[in-house]
Amino acid sequence: MDFKSIYLVQQTIYPRERYILKVNGYNCTLEAICQGEENSQLAIVVHGFPDTPENWKPIINGLTNSGYKVICPWLRGYWPSQAAPPYNIGTIGLDILQIALDNSVRNDSIIIGHDFGAMGAYCAANIRPDLFSKIITMSVPPFGAIFEGFLTIEQLKKSWYIFFNQTFLAEAVLPMNDFAFIDQLWEDWSLNSNTDYKPFSQLAKACFESPDNITAALSYYRSLFDLSQHDDVTIANAVAAFQNPVSLPALYMHGSNDGCIGQEVGTLATKYLNDQSKFKLIENAGHFLQIDKPNEILAETLKFLDE
Repeated sequence: MDFKSIYLVQQTIYPRERYILKVNGYNCTLEAICQGEENSQLAIVVHGFPDTPENWKPIINGLTNSGYKVICPWLRGYWPSQAAPPYNIGTIGLDILQIALDNSVRNDSIIIGHDFGAMGAYCAANIRPDLFSKIITMSVPPFGAIFEGFLTIEQLKKSWYIFFNQTFLAEAVLPMNDFAFIDQLWEDWSLNSNTDYKPFSQLAKACFESPDNITAALSYYRSLFDLSQHDDVTIANAVAAFQNPVSLPALYMHGSNDGCIGQEVGTLATKYLNDQSKFKLIENAGHFLQIDKPNEILAETLKFLDE
């Protein structure tokens, strides 16, 4: 299947206030959805695996309509962004910082991060808290909560894919049968949901157009265990993501039916956020909160930003 054709067809469907521009990351070029007035407060929205900015359209449009300038990049290595290693938490954080430095002079940008985007948000916020006013993260809690809750039998069963992605088999399995692996993860991570995820997982598949894109996506997981996936700069910055509590006021949201990181791990976030932060459990939502509950996610986001 020609996923690029699917992607390009989508461009003719979406409203024309939506623009795709190139932005600078850390020693690479990222493609990004960019909307809003030039001098407005900047909101950097960062997706995770296996996802794409295309699936954040309701949140992007809601933020733009509320007066924010929004930049939502494809992660480095995810087509159409440049495939430029290394791929790790540190580089996500550095890419976020570069976008903030290049696109705002106000020093009050916000970061909205989901999954790996949440990890990058913790990293960027802890490296340069002076550039940001608040962060909003979803579906991956601060690392203290991960460390505390990860090594239970229930969570380890949910996390099988992390260990599978360390193997050479992952490159072969990921694209098999029209990327059925991606479809299955979307289903497994959204327990008891009546949502048809195929249109959303189909858009995500376009990010894995080439073997380089597939290796990039897997390398983010491999970097969690393999220091050779880092350089001297990114390893130092990745360490910042592990700082607890998170240095800025944060809103953390987690789905009650998340099949990727269980609710029991997500709720531990309250122990690793500062006193200006909040936790919100989103009922009847899985891992992809912006798909299951877009109106609620947008409302909670705007409420927190207005406080």
